[in-house]
Amino acid sequence: DGARLKWGECWFKYDSDYSIRCGYYSPAPTKTRAYEIRLPVVYVQINPRKRNPEPILYIVGGPGHSSGFDRLGVAGWLTRINQLHWERDLVIFDQRGTGMSTPALGCNGLAQSTLQMLSKPHNEEQDAQYWQQFMQNCYHALKSQNLDFSDFTTPAHSQDVLALMQLIPADAWHIYAVSYGTRVALHLLK
Repeated sequence: DGARLKWGECWFKYDSDYSIRCGYYSPAPTKTRAYEIRLPVVYVQINPRKRNPEPILYIVGGPGHSSGFDRLGVAGWLTRINQLHWERDLVIFDQRGTGMSTPALGCNGLAQSTLQMLSKPHNEEQDAQYWQQFMQNCYHALKSQNLDFSDFTTPAHSQDVLALMQLIPADAWHIYAVSYGTRVALHLLK
């Protein structure tokens, strides 16, 4: 269908006995989409001498959370794999609009605005007004980038999961989903 996965060098350093592959997945382009969607993908091969035919595909929660592809995040994943004695390979990716994916759906100033709100006395009504205005500004900023918000929905995320499962050879897949990721996983079952 035009979706592709291109493997390349990892963008992080790691100290591990595991074999780690990194790449970027892009869904099939559309006639109306003027931008490219790219999702970072990491494949952790538990036994470097033998690929496991039934890997785990992790679907992160949120919505809006990153899978943690910076140096500390990857180190955390490798520690978790060791502690849990995982025997299956693991595929991790950032969903559309999150983490290292492009385009990003971030609201500039979110952390600063949160600190600003928490540093002043306020009531619930002031909180609601402040955040409503902040989110309206964020929406308009994202809309000005000519993004099609239908590219960032649960069905779109589910389609990415299915495409990744088709692009990465495996006999079967095990889904490990957290929070919003379970919604994406349930949508796969439809």
